[in-house]
Amino acid sequence: MRLKRTRYQIREYLKSKSCEGKVQFENHESAEIAARDTHVSLITYRCPFCTFYHVGHPKTARRIAQERKAGM
Repeated sequence: MRLKRTRYQIREYLKSKSCEGKVQFENHESAEIAARDTHVSLITYRCPFCTFYHVGHPKTARRIAQERKAGM
């Protein structure tokens, strides 16, 4: 039988997975510089969990289409 998780537990799980192993930048400009220096197509975004900026890969067209279809 699966245990039901509370909203707090789900939020903490998502936070640990979203920020784990990622560099945290204080401001958008420093994150942009780091993204530019890699010579790979990367974007910067503000993390909703830790409020720092991270650098990551942009969403693929396929993923965007799936999210639109699901109504996200």
